Amino acid sequence: MTPAFRWFEPSRGSHFKIIIGSLAQLVEHLTFNQRVSGSNPERATRLIIKLELKKFEFLYFNLYIINYNITIIVVITLIIRKANYDDVKTINNFLTLLIRDERQYDSGINENFVVTNMYENYIGDSHKLIIVALENDKIVGYLYGLIKPADETYKYIVAKLDALYVDNNYRHKNIATSLIEYFKKWALEKEAHKIEVSVCYDNVKAKHLYEKNNFKVTSETLTFDIL
Repeated sequence: MTPAFRWFEPSRGSHFKIIIGSLAQLVEHLTFNQRVSGSNPERATRLIIKLELKKFEFLYFNLYIINYNITIIVVITLIIRKANYDDVKTINNFLTLLIRDERQYDSGINENFVVTNMYENYIGDSHKLIIVALENDKIVGYLYGLIKPADETYKYIVAKLDALYVDNNYRHKNIATSLIEYFKKWALEKEAHKIEVSVCYDNVKAKHLYEKNNFKVTSETLTFDIL
């Protein structure tokens, strides 16, 4: 399978995509663009590359081009893959942390609840997706979503993004966005008409994340406190 590389140069915010046959071709293409743009050949150029290894599995790494002699250093930064049974303990714990985090937005949530048995029941279900983000072989985030089939009341297939969590120590590194991107591709493969996600009204950070990823508000839930 011919790998697909997509990369951008953070300093310029530019974005490119090219289908190539080898890493050597990628380097040749990049250095040609560097010469055309008049970049200093002695100045290291850092690029972040997303390599699509196979269907729905992604590897992110840094490529440093030091000069036109093509001295390169490749550093793996992030892997997004489907979860397996060995990951269940970690992602169940992440769900516990997610529930406790949302307590600040909903006082009715029991902050003492601990998830001990959930995601192991979903591994292998073709209508459910659990993916994890790994940095240096450590799981640092996860996403869980599912497909809601069309029925008599709603004629379209809908993908529901049910849970998304990134370890506090690894936030602000676009990991959540990478997980969402993977989920979007999976939803498209499942022929979903749209993706839905529910966010607490006061969770401004979550709203900003989804809006940055082109989600928009289409409905609201209203409540009336009786007691």
